[in-house]
Amino acid sequence: MKTKLFILLVLFVSIYSSCEEPNLSNETIDGSSDLYAKSNKSYELKKKFALALHEAMTNNVKLRQFLKTEALKKFNGDYDILYNYVRDNSIGNSTFRDVLKSYYDDESDLVAIEENIPTLTIFIPSLPKGSFSAENWDVSIDVPLVAISLLDSDKTPLISSNSQSYLLDHNVIPGFPVVVVKENERIAVPSHPQYKSLTTTEYLANNGYKFKFSHNIFNFINPPIDIVIDGTPDYIVDAWEVYGENQNLGWHRDFIYYTLQPSVPNGPYINDYSEFLRDFKIEGTGEQALAAIADVSPVNNNLDDPELKGIVVNPSNINQGSFWTDGSFEFEVNINYDTDTPILEKGFPADPEDLFEIEYQKHGVFWLDFYVVTNIETKTYRLDLELLPWQIHNVSNQWQLEFQEVDLTVEETTEETYTSKYNTNFGFESNELWKFGLELGGSSETTQTSQKTRKYKLESNDLNQSIVKFEDNVIIDENELGLFHFNYQWYDLRRYTTGECSFSLIPLKVQ
Repeated sequence: MKTKLFILLVLFVSIYSSCEEPNLSNETIDGSSDLYAKSNKSYELKKKFALALHEAMTNNVKLRQFLKTEALKKFNGDYDILYNYVRDNSIGNSTFRDVLKSYYDDESDLVAIEENIPTLTIFIPSLPKGSFSAENWDVSIDVPLVAISLLDSDKTPLISSNSQSYLLDHNVIPGFPVVVVKENERIAVPSHPQYKSLTTTEYLANNGYKFKFSHNIFNFINPPIDIVIDGTPDYIVDAWEVYGENQNLGWHRDFIYYTLQPSVPNGPYINDYSEFLRDFKIEGTGEQALAAIADVSPVNNNLDDPELKGIVVNPSNINQGSFWTDGSFEFEVNINYDTDTPILEKGFPADPEDLFEIEYQKHGVFWLDFYVVTNIETKTYRLDLELLPWQIHNVSNQWQLEFQEVDLTVEETTEETYTSKYNTNFGFESNELWKFGLELGGSSETTQTSQKTRKYKLESNDLNQSIVKFEDNVIIDENELGLFHFNYQWYDLRRYTTGECSFSLIPLKVQ
């Protein structure tokens, strides 16, 4: 959409439904607060960057093409452009940084954002009903406005360099070209406390900028190999049948990892399988589930910026600003599986459409379109995230899985006590490790406790924890439907819940 369309954008629009208009007061918390001061400084730096970026995009079609090309690379699995990593890349006879610098009154402001917000990212959102995305961005005519994603407010500033700028309420999603300036949750930089402990690959730009991915799953520069298996594997069905289906005559994983069955109580360890987080779901109603992963910290929730003109469209209690300003949600699962081993950290992204069935309503404001979410329902996200093999001859026969939705990569730690339980019915037969006897094999189970450091991401949403036991059945029931002379059969996997989320954990063949 051409820039001139934005010049006449209405200063304040309120289309009422049955709800009352939300309060748009400018009250803030005590401005002397260090936390507030830091937040305000960050916002001012981002606003200056957004103004320069918008003016540069307005005047430079090559810059718009550059941004689209970089976003489509999806270096971290999302349509993100990590500014410091690509700032010296060429745009015509200049560099990205030099293009932006020419629209700054003082270069020191650009240096300040490069140094103080090192994970600064330009994100190209996929807006409702195909209204705008990295794929369909027509750079020859579309000059996006620049939104600023804030960690401490549920409202979104929308910046224009040549007309009024706006403050979108928490429920408003644009239906026209917009790019987003945000901080990147999927990478860490040397100033982050946990940087040295990350085992992911370090990347270095020519300007000396360094970063690592917070998890390998976000590395699309050198992407990991995906393992996706459809359907319930035959060997899990075999385990269900061998142990009498609903009669529960033994442990399914005994059959899978050690080939044990009622008629064959001893067997060797089979190194062909690994445990996978099969699927994942946020619990509760749609609005409750969204609140569990999308709440913000109200440090400066009202955003005191008198230059922004408020826009409220069909006021709603459904806060879905993060649907378009943040891209995918990022989740972490921490697995405590052994007394003497550090907690295993795994991560995975999920688009809003992976977690929710979303219904939008379109509202026209003259020639511009906005969208609001009118209904949202949770759904199960098929994940297939590999964790590790369940070698109960080496590790605990119960695992504790802790989940959180990540909003920042900066960590804090706590010391917690964990309990591990171990089987003792193992030995060697012909130089192979064998399990002797079904289940505990008549031997006692040993219990050990340990103190471990648990890591939390600042500003993240804790989704609590659940215990999974080696003895738990993988399949808990089967279903059959006869239709047109065909029988359709499917199986119910055991699900675990933390109270905030639920999941299935199953062994899948990896070699």
